[in-house]
Amino acid sequence: MSSKKSGFKARFFAALRNFHKKLKATFTLSTRKKSEKKSDDQKEKMDTPRKREREESSEGHGISIKKSRTYFAAPSPTQTEPTMAMPELQEIAQASPLVEPCLELEKKEVSVPKEGLKRPRTEEDNEEIHIKRLKCAVPSAEGIETPQPGPSSEVELPIPVDRTLCLGRFTFHKVLGKGSFGKVLLARDLLNEQWVAVKQIKKRPLLNHTGSAKIEKKILELAQDCVFLTRAFGSFQTEDSIYFVMEYAAGGSLFDLCVNGNSMDIEQIRFIAAEVICGLNFLHSRLIIHRDLKLGNILLDGSGHIKIADFGLAVQTRYGLAKGRAGTRGYKAPELTRREVYDCSADYYSLGVMLFYLATELTSIYIEDPRAKVGIDGLDSDLRDIIQKLTCDNRVARRNFVVTIKDHPFFASINWDALEAREIDSPLILPPAKDIPDAVPHKTLISSDKDKTPFTSDQQAHFKGLSFVCKEWGDTGSSDPDSHSAQGKT
Repeated sequence: MSSKKSGFKARFFAALRNFHKKLKATFTLSTRKKSEKKSDDQKEKMDTPRKREREESSEGHGISIKKSRTYFAAPSPTQTEPTMAMPELQEIAQASPLVEPCLELEKKEVSVPKEGLKRPRTEEDNEEIHIKRLKCAVPSAEGIETPQPGPSSEVELPIPVDRTLCLGRFTFHKVLGKGSFGKVLLARDLLNEQWVAVKQIKKRPLLNHTGSAKIEKKILELAQDCVFLTRAFGSFQTEDSIYFVMEYAAGGSLFDLCVNGNSMDIEQIRFIAAEVICGLNFLHSRLIIHRDLKLGNILLDGSGHIKIADFGLAVQTRYGLAKGRAGTRGYKAPELTRREVYDCSADYYSLGVMLFYLATELTSIYIEDPRAKVGIDGLDSDLRDIIQKLTCDNRVARRNFVVTIKDHPFFASINWDALEAREIDSPLILPPAKDIPDAVPHKTLISSDKDKTPFTSDQQAHFKGLSFVCKEWGDTGSSDPDSHSAQGKT
């Protein structure tokens, strides 16, 4: 009996050892597979830069690269090891209930993650990445631009545009006007595809009096709220110049319109005078005197509405009074010529001179000339009266008249609210638009500083705060608008 019992015990522990050995082999294999997968991942990470280099090297040849994912199927333990069928344990189980827990382990499958199994391919995996290449025009030996060869299916990328406000953001086409300190150029904004007028002001003449540039910048910012003033989109600086980027008035100026032989009827003169008065009211309500109102500074937009421009000589007063001499000869009020104290009515004297010229085609020197009496007497009585009251020599009398100018019979047909809302169409007939020339290098149009002496940091500090970007262009402005070194020299 004891020998039979010892034989059963020996067979039981032998079968148990065999089962333990195979169970250990199964988990050892799973651990080995995980270790191999980890080493493969590390190897793949090391190969990624090499793969990226191969992709970048293929970019110059327009090679089409496919996204692909490769999975190496690792056999499961049930595929590599035979099923552990142990007849010995089956027989022993019938004899002893102690072996049942071991048989339960045999009946249960060991759950091993099926890592590395290749999944079915989807449309996303078959998607191709086409390497895009910029087709740049390369000048040939004969000077003809020849596009580089490339697959017809490639997408031509646009030329990168500098989003900061600087010279490189624009193409320049022609000179619109010249002044003592610089020029006004017609340019096209490459980012917004918008025509603009870029005014260049040289810094060196302003070193001792930057106030004129600062007041011009302030007025251009305020002009965002007035449709009768030329507004600016922004300003930036180079080492030797300041640039104001302003809206382009496609209709030219009143001076251009008169020089081309276009005579004005009374309705057109009334319309021009009314819109100029609206613009002057906006400036004068902020104690700003323009001081250089003339036909050349009254611009026309594409619809024939006026825009007061050029605030380089404007002054902002404290109490509405100023003293000194400024402006253009023939348009200046007598008190400015005599360097006496003047007020906002000085701008209305200039308006009277403009109306006189539009009505008679005579300059201001003939206003008091007896030889022009016939021409003046032949004008409409209301128009003649308003011209005489605006061009009177008495500043106080002129100022008192300006207070009630909108009530003058000459403007009886004007609906001022509709006019200020731009609900009245312009009666002006604009000449046909001229063709715009092709772009040229900006250095051929922009005035360069003859004095090449570099500006010191203290001198550049005088121009701090002159750069700005309007709300409309705020998302495309320079991160450092007052920076001049980054923009380069003109």
